[in-house]
Amino acid sequence: MRKMVAIFIFLLMMILIRISDASDNVPVQMAENFFLMTQKGDISDAYDELLKGSNIPAGKPQVVDMIKRETESSSLLYGDILGFEEIREEKVGTSILRLVYVLKLEKAPISLGTLFL
Repeated sequence: MRKMVAIFIFLLMMILIRISDASDNVPVQMAENFFLMTQKGDISDAYDELLKGSNIPAGKPQVVDMIKRETESSSLLYGDILGFEEIREEKVGTSILRLVYVLKLEKAPISLGTLFL
């Protein structure tokens, strides 16, 4: 079970890397929209929206499909998403923004970090 969580978190962090202008609020809006869509059960659409304009779907479609399936099956382990909170926002260097969120799930919270270029 812990191995699946580690894989899920690693893959989610890997896919959430996206080119964006970190100087405005776009990364925060993108992350929060992703979590809201996921909370509603629109997992596939949430990833599609998050990855719009990214080269990840074309370069690694099998990874995108796998992470969608893993996210869908994670609700069996942890329950539905009850909410989420941004707990940290920090600039890393001059062009990278790191956002850290806590997902409040029925059975356990999960901390997720995302990077935006």
